[in-house]
Amino acid sequence: MKAIKYLVILLCIVFIGGAIYFSLQDGAINEEQEVTVDAPIPLVYEVLTDFSKWDEWNKHITIEDSSNQLLLNDVDATAKYKYGSAEFGTLTLKSLDSLDSVKFDFISKGGTSLSLNILLDSIEKNQTKIKTIVTGDRDLTDKIVARFLSDEITDEMIPALQDPFIDSLDASLKSMMATYTISEPFKTATSGGFHLMMTQSTNVGFVPELRNKIEAGIINFMRRHNIAASGPTKLIYDQVDQQNGTAIITVAIPIQEKIITEVNSSIICQYKNPVEAIRCTLNGDTQNLELVRTKIDKFIEQQGLSRSSYAPWEVYRVDAEDVYNPANQITEVYIPVE
Repeated sequence: MKAIKYLVILLCIVFIGGAIYFSLQDGAINEEQEVTVDAPIPLVYEVLTDFSKWDEWNKHITIEDSSNQLLLNDVDATAKYKYGSAEFGTLTLKSLDSLDSVKFDFISKGGTSLSLNILLDSIEKNQTKIKTIVTGDRDLTDKIVARFLSDEITDEMIPALQDPFIDSLDASLKSMMATYTISEPFKTATSGGFHLMMTQSTNVGFVPELRNKIEAGIINFMRRHNIAASGPTKLIYDQVDQQNGTAIITVAIPIQEKIITEVNSSIICQYKNPVEAIRCTLNGDTQNLELVRTKIDKFIEQQGLSRSSYAPWEVYRVDAEDVYNPANQITEVYIPVE
């Protein structure tokens, strides 16, 4: 009988001692991961906060019905979170700081509470650092289970919360920015008129940068002289030497009437004749413009037409400076024909 009593006392001592030992162990959780994505910070923030489309890149999230307030970006709105095919817990939106951070509280199905903070930092114009920070505290049970069995928090919960933002989001952003469409080419009569123009030669790779610089110079000239544009800016390819990688380009902005510019000014006013041209529109990154030109050339051949002596040009309806997602750029390509 005494042996049983001593055994019970010993077990109590072990239990109490173990409880004290584990309660004194540090249960703080602070796990950080970061990745740099080739996307501007406004686009990254837009994707992160468009919860209605999370299932396109984050396969862990499931919004049960359209009335869920998470779709409306309301603080304290909740959504079920899955890991694999099983329900894993509840995600609650806690704060949205424009272009800076998004914070969630997570409660697992077993009752474990964690916080997920997603921080954004613009490194360059088209690069963003994404840092995910998971914080929380292990309770006594979690500490004991992690010591003797498996650490579910480290092995499952934290990866489930962090991995989609490190891996899946980057791939989704790249796919989103690479999206483009090309319209069917058609023949159109273009209008002529007076244009303020500047011509320069450059390497082919520097054409976009030079175009922006020339356009800014012409616009400043127009502002100083109170001249209004009557149409969008044109980039005219006067000559392109693919073998040597050089080009002569003209940036032209249409205006209502003839303007007399200063003597020796690099900006001139010239009348452009109306011509017939094949027009085709690219919705997407201008890196795909060569595909548009190829499509127009094929159309010209199929229609039994031929290029005229007039130089081809492009019109940037929605430019890279206007939108942060290159997939939203709109560029018209014109190739004059006879």
